[in-house]
Amino acid sequence: EFLEKYLTTLHVFNVDKLETIRKLKELEILAESKTIQFTDRGKKLYDYLNELRRMLLLKLEEKKDLSNTFESINKNIKYIVMYNGRFIEFRSQKILESLVRAGIDVDISIKCIDRFISLLPLNVVSSECLLRSISNALMLYDPSGRSSSLYEFYVGTGKYLIIKLGNTERTFTFKLVRNIVREISKTLELDIPSYVEDEVVERVYESVRTLASLSAQRATLMRDYYSIEIEEGLLRTLCQEGLRLSIATPELLSESLDQSIILMCARRLLTKSVEEIYKTTVSIWGYRSLIRGLFYISSAMMVLLRMLPGSSLVANASVLLSRLEDYKKGKIEAMVDIHEDVGRISHLLKSVYRIVHVETVDEDILKLALRLARRLICLIDNALE
Repeated sequence: EFLEKYLTTLHVFNVDKLETIRKLKELEILAESKTIQFTDRGKKLYDYLNELRRMLLLKLEEKKDLSNTFESINKNIKYIVMYNGRFIEFRSQKILESLVRAGIDVDISIKCIDRFISLLPLNVVSSECLLRSISNALMLYDPSGRSSSLYEFYVGTGKYLIIKLGNTERTFTFKLVRNIVREISKTLELDIPSYVEDEVVERVYESVRTLASLSAQRATLMRDYYSIEIEEGLLRTLCQEGLRLSIATPELLSESLDQSIILMCARRLLTKSVEEIYKTTVSIWGYRSLIRGLFYISSAMMVLLRMLPGSSLVANASVLLSRLEDYKKGKIEAMVDIHEDVGRISHLLKSVYRIVHVETVDEDILKLALRLARRLICLIDNALE
């Protein structure tokens, strides 16, 4: 019965049934006499997979319970007021993440999340009040004070980290990291989207904070007498690496690039886009190919509009729509003339949101993406001649 359902499913997803059976026979999972059956090895594999499925379903139920807890907490607290007066949206998931990153036992972290909400008086809290409530909740489950000290050190890492800038010293802050990222971006040929900059700053800050927390066992005992010095060069290297990991075209991070190199990079992305779109069929696998194809074409368009593409298709589409408006108004120039294609490009980009959320293959959009990719390849080839 299982094999029958499995082979029927292969047909639904346009997977070659005969080729699949042949490969499973080669692996000695299936055998065929009058009917296709599991071998002893196949039966063992089936039992293992069944057990794995059972365990995954249990984990899924646990995840649902945890998600319900998060939802309940998030309804009670709306905003956190930061030291500088800025309001940020409260997310209990981020609190749990920070607790685990601080080195606190996962069970204690989850119990703390469920408990500290009762210690808060209002649905808008200050960051100081939030920290105090979490520390008090941690003390309930770990009276030794170790967990609360680890968390306080993790949250206040900036107070213990000193960045050496030439002959001066600065405390470690988001603003300091952002300034270094912006200094690096000024030397590049292409602009960095603001969402990519935010991602790099967050990535670098969290990486340094996590590394510093490795010494928390010692630091929490010494408190005001403890500090960690970091050279500016190391922080700059981390920012450069953060940029490399956050964009789709790390090869374009050089300080001086010939225009032909940039155009060839865009052409490679468009070629990949065409390859993925050709793979697209009306099934879940085709949807994934379409998403990859749209990602490559959006990345290529960002490069042609002199921007470094990030790793998010939806964010890239949003940035591109804004960039296209500037292009139409003559505020910026593209590396090839796309005035005739602006309307079609805008339509494709606006369709990205619907395609991502509905998770279906739209054949009209598929044809439009293929037509645009080929058109842009021709424009690039003409520019390279």
